[in-house]
Amino acid sequence: MTRPVRVVVLGGGSWGTTVAALAATNTDTLLWARDSEVAEEINTRHRNLRYLEERPLPPSLRATSDLVEARGFPCCRSSRGSRSTRASGPPR
Repeated sequence: MTRPVRVVVLGGGSWGTTVAALAATNTDTLLWARDSEVAEEINTRHRNLRYLEERPLPPSLRATSDLVEARGFPCCRSSRGSRSTRASGPPR
């Protein structure tokens, strides 16, 4: 028996949102965005107007600005440099 794949993409810019949108068409996907307004817009309007204008995103794509929530997903892909991601997260 195989477990379903769950993916989290760290970074809510144009690259991260695009990767997350592609993944969301195939599996449970969570996008972590540093900006809570970007995460909210993805969840409610299925858009990332700041980076992708009016391009629609899959309704199945979920977003969060809570890095702790994103840690619950076993498969992770960072679209940002690790130094900036670490600087955005909670202290270790």
